[in-house]
Amino acid sequence: MNEYLTILNSIDQYWLFAAVAGCLVIILVLIIILLVTAGRVKKLERKLAKFTTGREGSSLEDEIEKVMNDNKAFRDELSEHDRKIGDLYLKHERVIQKTALVKYDAFKEMGGKLSSVIALLDGHNDGVLINVVHSTSGSYTYTKSIREGQCSADLGEEEKAALDEAVKQSSEGFKNGAETK
Repeated sequence: MNEYLTILNSIDQYWLFAAVAGCLVIILVLIIILLVTAGRVKKLERKLAKFTTGREGSSLEDEIEKVMNDNKAFRDELSEHDRKIGDLYLKHERVIQKTALVKYDAFKEMGGKLSSVIALLDGHNDGVLINVVHSTSGSYTYTKSIREGQCSADLGEEEKAALDEAVKQSSEGFKNGAETK
């Protein structure tokens, strides 16, 4: 039995020594991990300090707030510009956008196509026909109102040709711009 106690004592001391040695190794590894982590934390603190102080000592939060306010101001200004551009396109529908010129000989005895018809229309095909007739005794100017591409008065062949040519022209470039927002 003494032998067993001696063996037990020697085993207990051996395991006790192994346990203490194991704990010391674990403590040493934890100290190394702690030092590496502390170094990384210091490095991150320096980076944070660099980002949180601006040129005049303002913080990153203040800079972000300024950028957000500037961004909101730019968006508001852009909305205002879009509104104004839309207003301009609406007003633009009523300016002359379509024109046509037809030159002709009003009288057989006169050559050189000295007479002409000019059609001036807006985006709604409203406007005027201006007919200038040149003869040996003088020049005469006649006008006719146009509403939605139609004239309430009878049109001559040249007037009809000028009106048809002007109506066929597209004002889509103006309409597309107003829709683009």
